Amino acid sequence: MTVEVDPDGLLDESNESNNASSLTTLQPDLTVTDIQAVTDATGITVIVTVRNEGPTPTGTGASAVLRIDDPNTGREVGMVAIPALAPLATADVSIRIDDARTTLGTAHRAFLTIDDTDVVAEEDEANNVELVMLNPYLSWQNRPTSMETVSSRQATS
Repeated sequence: MTVEVDPDGLLDESNESNNASSLTTLQPDLTVTDIQAVTDATGITVIVTVRNEGPTPTGTGASAVLRIDDPNTGREVGMVAIPALAPLATADVSIRIDDARTTLGTAHRAFLTIDDTDVVAEEDEANNVELVMLNPYLSWQNRPTSMETVSSRQATS
């Protein structure tokens, strides 16, 4: 934080160099250190590791919000509370999207924002958004059933 007196130099002073003072604040700083989307037969689970990079505890009340297509105006598809974190501590949280094919329809860019309502006064508010891809058809859509596997083996024999 910087404070400056008479920034426009409207007052005649003998010493103009002593009109500003700075103070370094010691606040928490929430960041995402890991994020992954795991698709299964019924939905998607977004698993997030949140870390407090700051020198002071975060307190309670912060949350992680998952929005598709835009971090600010995108449709919210999930939210989870972030527990209070000591300095340099981490916590794993997850957001579940059940019936992801119906909820999402297709693949989307998703933005996870931590503390989007600014409950925690942080050292750096600009590092609170991470991108993750959500694809409800990824990994399990095209896997053959055991019968399809047997049939294709017999056809090539």
